[in-house]
Amino acid sequence: MKKSTDFTINLMIPFMKYFGFWMVTGREKIFSGIIIFITYIQLIYLFSIVAYDAMFLSPDFSTQLYNMINAVSIFNSLFKLIAIHPSKRKFFNLILHLQHEFIDSEYTEHERRMLLACQRTAKIFIWSFTILVHVTVLGYAAIPFFENIGRNESDRLLVGNIWMSVIPFSPYYEIVYIIQIVCLIKIGVVYHSYDNFQCLMNLHVATQFRILHHRLESLESRYCSERFVQMSSNSHSNDSNYGADCYATFKTYIQQHKALLAYCKKLNEVFNIYALGQVILFTLILCLDAYQLLMADALPSKKMTFASHMLGCLAQLLMFTYSCDRLIEESLKVAEWAYGIPWTYFPMNKHGKMMRNDLLFLLVRSSEPCYISAYKFFPVSLQTYTTVISTGVSYFTLLKNSNDAET
Repeated sequence: MKKSTDFTINLMIPFMKYFGFWMVTGREKIFSGIIIFITYIQLIYLFSIVAYDAMFLSPDFSTQLYNMINAVSIFNSLFKLIAIHPSKRKFFNLILHLQHEFIDSEYTEHERRMLLACQRTAKIFIWSFTILVHVTVLGYAAIPFFENIGRNESDRLLVGNIWMSVIPFSPYYEIVYIIQIVCLIKIGVVYHSYDNFQCLMNLHVATQFRILHHRLESLESRYCSERFVQMSSNSHSNDSNYGADCYATFKTYIQQHKALLAYCKKLNEVFNIYALGQVILFTLILCLDAYQLLMADALPSKKMTFASHMLGCLAQLLMFTYSCDRLIEESLKVAEWAYGIPWTYFPMNKHGKMMRNDLLFLLVRSSEPCYISAYKFFPVSLQTYTTVISTGVSYFTLLKNSNDAET
């Protein structure tokens, strides 16, 4: 893959290489395999100690929920890695197609403006989400620093506590703390990398459908309007030539639509299990974040960390559902624009009949939207965004009532 003209892609590639998930050849495959193996070990290590703490060692209900949300967040990154890793070849092919066919293709001035608008939207989503994730990572790294103020050396806390008598003392504490910070950074990078690429691919495919709309709309002005200017000649040969030109152009648009449908199918194959896991985990994370912000008696550093965590989750969910919703909306509009071409003006000759037959196939194909499904249970759209938030609020209310009843 050559260096992209899209700055956002060039920004995301180092993050992917950081945890060993990128296109490599030759000896680089060995180093990539070692890095991805270390990434698995780091995520499993931190998840195991936090989950064990949440299930068996937490002294009260509030601490249990604090450790539980940490475990769910770590598991979210681990799940993303497990869900995408078996389909990495398809994932890389999607990125290469995005680079060569969508970004580096030749466009008119109007189409180039649509592409730049897509890149601006993607940049806003991706940069905002990436910054919020790393602010949250920084907050988690700082929590032990503030928690340990006024504590004895034998009672110091870590990001994920290891209940061994020797750990709180120097230099063991510093060594374990640095190891956990490295693991925490790796978790944050995995957390946002796949979502950024999925958002970018969804928005670019939706933009390609918009470009197809524009080309279908301009079909008459580009070719067919010239026929009506020269109607006075009453030339059968001119009529036949213009019909052939229009049909040849229309055929290229059908091929473009077919390629977009194939791309969307592969996109759904890679991300359908991923999408289902995200919807389920988002509901739990939003519920537990709301409890930590509104109910738990915690230090301001913890409150700020969970506020950043919740904003990051909301931004991630919006980025995920909005890009999927744009894909649905723009793919459905193809039928509307295709039917608007001047097919009624074509004579019933060879090219006119072929164009009408191909138009019927195009209308049938575009009658069903392209979408990312949550493992074939339901298509992801902006309605999913509101559903996840309302479900998370319902779970939070149930959790609050249970806590009030116990107290």
